[in-house]
Amino acid sequence: MQINLFFIIIGGGILLLLGLIYFLREQLIFLAINRGISMIQRLILKIIITVGNTEPRWVVLQYTTPETFTLGLLTQSGTKQATIYLPTGPRLIPGQLVFVNNNKWRPLNISFEEGLKMFISLGLMSDTQKTAQEIWLRMEEF
Repeated sequence: MQINLFFIIIGGGILLLLGLIYFLREQLIFLAINRGISMIQRLILKIIITVGNTEPRWVVLQYTTPETFTLGLLTQSGTKQATIYLPTGPRLIPGQLVFVNNNKWRPLNISFEEGLKMFISLGLMSDTQKTAQEIWLRMEEF
């Protein structure tokens, strides 16, 4: 009888814990994403500041086809061409460097953190709506 009571108490505790995790899942996901953003933001900013560009700038880039666009970080810009780093979501560090003509990209009016949130959350967080609207607006200029 004592063993059955023990298992009932353990089972009830596990169900209570699982219910709490289910109830707090959105808050836990938000916390994990923001913690990841902070860590990645510090790493990328350190790399950019070391290179000499203290203000990273997000751009929307016409990429692979005229109907396809992606988000990138402008690393260098000349009179005719630009160098843009294309991070991959949600980790950002692996990516590729592309060299494009200036008519293939447009600057975005979003903060560095807003661009990071868009990548890390894969555009699923509710506060990325403003960023998405800015990107859509700039896409129409091509």
